[in-house]
Amino acid sequence: GSVHFQFGEIFLRQNREAEALSSFLTSLKYTPKQIAALNRVSWLLATAGNSSVRNGAESLRYAKFMMQAPGATDDPALLSTLAAAHAAANQFPAAIQTTLKVIALLEAGQRPDKQKEQQERLKLYQQGKTLPSPLGRTAP
Repeated sequence: GSVHFQFGEIFLRQNREAEALSSFLTSLKYTPKQIAALNRVSWLLATAGNSSVRNGAESLRYAKFMMQAPGATDDPALLSTLAAAHAAANQFPAAIQTTLKVIALLEAGQRPDKQKEQQERLKLYQQGKTLPSPLGRTAP
């Protein structure tokens, strides 16, 4: 599974979203509970610039499964993916609520560098917008 995950990372850096998604999904066939792969799949499905890859409902399905992992509900990166998935599935109130939790966790952890990015995402969700691909390029 980890070889497929690494290929997914390479494809993602090359902006080859369909190949990246395929590699991450293959990785999950071998290790279904691999949090990093679940995170990448959900994030890619929520933020892909390629409309044939983007799928809000599937993104949310993977994100919800990922959030069952121990400690996930206190992990700003995983919660950020969940928020993007909610937005991609047109569930903006949930995206806003989740992003506010991310911001609170980042404040508690004194991460001002990440707070600004989350504030920008919050504004988009409040406007009923999903993450555009450039903002989505930075996977949590």
